[in-house]
Amino acid sequence: MPSAKNIFGTGCLTLLAFPMLIGGIAVLRMGIDAYTTWRAMQTWQEVPAHIEEVKLNEFDSDGDGGPIYSVDACYTYHWEGREYMGNRVSIHKSKDNHASFYPRIYKELDEHRMREQAFRCYVDPMDPTQSILYRDLRRGIVAAEFFGGVLFLGAACFLLSGLVFRLVRTDNTEALKRQYPNAPWYWKQEWCAGVIHSKSKAKMLKTLLFAVFWNLASAPLCFIVVDEVQDGNTKILLALIFPAIGVVFIIAFIYLFLRWLKFGKTTFHMASVPGVLGGRLRGTIRIPTVLLLKKEIVLVLECVRTYRTHDSKESGKENVVLWQMDTVLLPSALLHKGRATFLPVDFYVPYDKPVSNDSNPDNTFTWTLRVEAPMPGVNFTASFDVPIFKTAQSDIDINSTALNRYYKTAKMNTDGRVVPSRIPANTLPTAGMLRRAGLRVEPLPRGGVAIISPMLRQPMLALSMLLFIVLWGGAIKLGQHLGVPIYFSVIFGICLVPMLWFFLELVVGMRRLEVNREGIRVRNGLFGLGVSKHISFDMLDHLEIEDGMSVTSAGSTKQYHAVVLRKRDGKGIKSITQLQHSEARALMQAVCAAIRDYSK
Repeated sequence: MPSAKNIFGTGCLTLLAFPMLIGGIAVLRMGIDAYTTWRAMQTWQEVPAHIEEVKLNEFDSDGDGGPIYSVDACYTYHWEGREYMGNRVSIHKSKDNHASFYPRIYKELDEHRMREQAFRCYVDPMDPTQSILYRDLRRGIVAAEFFGGVLFLGAACFLLSGLVFRLVRTDNTEALKRQYPNAPWYWKQEWCAGVIHSKSKAKMLKTLLFAVFWNLASAPLCFIVVDEVQDGNTKILLALIFPAIGVVFIIAFIYLFLRWLKFGKTTFHMASVPGVLGGRLRGTIRIPTVLLLKKEIVLVLECVRTYRTHDSKESGKENVVLWQMDTVLLPSALLHKGRATFLPVDFYVPYDKPVSNDSNPDNTFTWTLRVEAPMPGVNFTASFDVPIFKTAQSDIDINSTALNRYYKTAKMNTDGRVVPSRIPANTLPTAGMLRRAGLRVEPLPRGGVAIISPMLRQPMLALSMLLFIVLWGGAIKLGQHLGVPIYFSVIFGICLVPMLWFFLELVVGMRRLEVNREGIRVRNGLFGLGVSKHISFDMLDHLEIEDGMSVTSAGSTKQYHAVVLRKRDGKGIKSITQLQHSEARALMQAVCAAIRDYSK
């Protein structure tokens, strides 16, 4: 039996879809009628007319677009010796403020009335009682009606198709719930089979849908801008940014289409269903083509919470990365069989994170497996929503703390055997991972090793931060120009200070970690001039990964981390920051190897 929330959601979709369908038909018909009327009037005959009366009507706008206008006129004309009176001014009967059309024609008609000059009008030779003063088709109005009607019709069809899909999916889900009441990892059809399809096709179709809707909504602006510019309003050219964004969406769709065409239907075959919290997620990614890679492959497993935010003005959805781990594999890890490529997947999953759960659309928890591989032309990427749940195999000791911790010496259990590390290993050697992270390894003159994070180690992140600062500062300046209260500018300006400091750290910040026979020394600061901190080997308990900032780009989120040296008293010294999880693990392995060499 569907839940009350599903029934309510289905009813809302229905109530929203049918008015949009009727409205779309009505608006589209207005545009079509205007066009057919214009075509018919091209055969009407031009005759002189005398303007008897003309009036400009001004109305208040419902929004912030300024006043809107219409024009009423009365005029007389002669056809085949008889006098007729007309009052139709334009093809378009609605009032508006586009391109200052009505104030302009009012001025023109009023001048002819005062000077008692003849003005041209067009008469239907088949029915001389029908006449018009302006038979020009206003392209902006017709485009807005046509594209607006298609937009509403498309939105209505989309909602109705979504309604059908939702009902079918709900029925399938309810059937699976009845069949597997205590196994929620079988409540989705593809989870039952353990074969998860990539979201590449769905992402491509969503981008296409968004591009179509955006361009339908913004295309009339092109016609309106042309009319406005011809009328002398050049400031309206700024509105072309919206059609330009539509072009960007089209380019994005073409890129995603080429990717889907090149790599086909990529699937993730799970070794066992489900992936286990406090256990492992294992399986194989199958790519239905032969990949010949020259660079490393990055595998990412992440847990993302998506929830609806509410405030006094608006409501939206926000994504928060609760946990993320990545591993880097060499191209040699790929297995080719027939015309397909296979990639092994093996991740430990922390026990203390939430299970996969999308029962509440306003608060979902999704586990996503993502693979990225740079290639000539179109890069290979694929992502899969995987089932992660607690089962009888769940181990409470495999938690976030354990997966982020690395002991400086091998930890032994009660039997004297080395406890195996649950941190996934990179096939790329540690030295290669450090170079990949932009870190330098140098020998010290008196023995020892230094690992250095140089200035401008991450230029793209620094550039992104600079653009964000410019936009933030521009918003402050715009607010001052619009007369926003000064305390808003002060608050936004205060928030700008830590952004500027972080940008300086990215550009001229230098971090240095040294290991020699005296212990470990860390020095962080701008130009490497910060205070030096020292910790002896006997005071060091372990190394751990600490979560840092997250950066979202091109639909994926990258979580950064820092490596912390944790003392026996619980205090920590933060060493090198802005590292991905695999890079942080490589750094910890390098530090621990140096400790073993120099603590003897």
